[in-house]
Amino acid sequence: MRERDPAIERLRRSLLRMQGSGARFAATHKEPALGLALDVEGVGRCALPLGPEDIAALRELAEPSPFGHRDQTLQDPSVRRSWEIPGSAVSLDWGARFARGLDEMLEALAVDPAGAPEATLEKLLIYGEGDFFAPHRDSEKDPSMWGTLVVVLPTRHRGGDLVVEHAGRSFRWAPAGDASSGYLSFLGFFADCLHTVQPVEDGHRVALTWSLRSAATELPDAADGAADLRRSLEEVLVDDARPWVACLLDHQYSIGSSSWRRLKGADRQRAKAVRAAAAELDCACFLALADVHEWYSYDVEDQGWTEGSRSVATRRDFGAFQGAALTLDHWIDEQGRACAGCDEEVEDDWIVATVDSSQRTPYDLVAEPWTGNEGGTAEQWYHQAALVIVPRSGALFAEIAAPLEPDPPAPEAAAPRRSVRRRKR
Repeated sequence: MRERDPAIERLRRSLLRMQGSGARFAATHKEPALGLALDVEGVGRCALPLGPEDIAALRELAEPSPFGHRDQTLQDPSVRRSWEIPGSAVSLDWGARFARGLDEMLEALAVDPAGAPEATLEKLLIYGEGDFFAPHRDSEKDPSMWGTLVVVLPTRHRGGDLVVEHAGRSFRWAPAGDASSGYLSFLGFFADCLHTVQPVEDGHRVALTWSLRSAATELPDAADGAADLRRSLEEVLVDDARPWVACLLDHQYSIGSSSWRRLKGADRQRAKAVRAAAAELDCACFLALADVHEWYSYDVEDQGWTEGSRSVATRRDFGAFQGAALTLDHWIDEQGRACAGCDEEVEDDWIVATVDSSQRTPYDLVAEPWTGNEGGTAEQWYHQAALVIVPRSGALFAEIAAPLEPDPPAPEAAAPRRSVRRRKR
């Protein structure tokens, strides 16, 4: 069991109280499908519920579904087995019923309506008997994309549940019953959530997927608990005289979506509250992307790790926590401007997280078994965004807040963010 510094643990509990309505990461809704239809190029009009002839025609037109892996698009039936038709070939007019379903998703996920949220139809997906999709995250098509909407069409089938995971919690959606009863079944969730389509046991599961986008919006008012958060920050930064503290956010962000105005769910509530508390303590709050490295004791027999594993699906447990460190890049100040930041490594007792590290999805995972002469170790590396609070009176603040010198124009597109793996010292 990890022993936390008392002041850091108090700050962690204060941040947990700030999640408010942003704690939800998935939401469902259903609408009757009677009288609705969709038109598909090459097939024609398909009335709902879909009959066997329409499903056969759609399946004939569809292509095997690929999946994204880092910067590659792959096809592997051991990872994903389904069929798809591009959204550009599908048209529908569901009027108020679709609008109600979308509004329910936005309200449940605490999405700011000021951002003019919109849904873009991406695909029609067909899962037959035995078809599935292994745990994955949806590709972020551009910085404005924050979520995914799935609507399962009314067809008779069994299985095909969709399981969404985030921050150690799991939500199982079983639309087969509603679909078999003639309903449109809606599911909305944040795109960085890990999710799995379980195998279809019988029949065909047919779904439409939309990418959800919004314009960047201002942070909401700080939630309740501001006084408690201020006292916790004061103990960490003033009483204990730490030079800074890094608070890891719950959701993941790319370089393109890392900004104050694009934070999701509970991260939005906490960011506003932390910035307000930091200002009262004459501290600055920065947003940065973190490369986190953690190491643990490792006993193959007790902990169930797979030696050399790099897949989160094979990691079942951690040994005793030994330490952590993180480095930060792509710093943004409170006005949203890129700043110089600092490449100094953040020590373990300066890191606060509201999600247990065992629930993160690593990009690398290595185990070195116990040999009999010395204990084994297990290490993981993952990316996360962080709020970094720094006293303005310290020398570190001037270094971090310095404006970032713009890079000279490059003939080619900027290289993708590179992960740096560090061994513990």
